[in-house]
Amino acid sequence: MLAYAEQADRQRGVQTLYLLTAAAAFFTQRGYVRIPCENAPPALHQTAEFAALCPASAVRPTKARDSPPA
Repeated sequence: MLAYAEQADRQRGVQTLYLLTAAAAFFTQRGYVRIPCENAPPALHQTAEFAALCPASAVRPTKARDSPPA
């Protein structure tokens, strides 16, 4: 499912994927890198999920578009 989602995003021209998750280990094993909250793009900071729904314990893995598929 992850590889399919990544491929669909590539086809839509998505440059970087940002995740809000408590399952960071799963994603870091697949090429995602943890980033500090403050390094997320401003548009992401404005979402309800980022601002309110995402638990404080969640990490924000990211993956650049040119990274190999999962």
